Amino acid sequence: MRVDHPQLNKRDRRAEPTFWVEEPTDDALSLLENALRGDEPALRRNEQADEAHALIEENARLRELLSQLSDLIRKNGVQR
Repeated sequence: MRVDHPQLNKRDRRAEPTFWVEEPTDDALSLLENALRGDEPALRRNEQADEAHALIEENARLRELLSQLSDLIRKNGVQR
């Protein structure tokens, strides 16, 4: 007993999209690496949190300097 398969002609085969290439490209490898790194968004969140914390610290430092400058101006008075 023989199972017959429908014949496929070459036109039908070319019309089907293929995702296979002869050799992997750099883009394909980087996409694979990114997919394997499931924690990437978490790293970005940590970087954003670190940057936000650094900005808050810098803001506090500048406010302290402004306060000191204001005190100096008040003590010495503004001469016009």
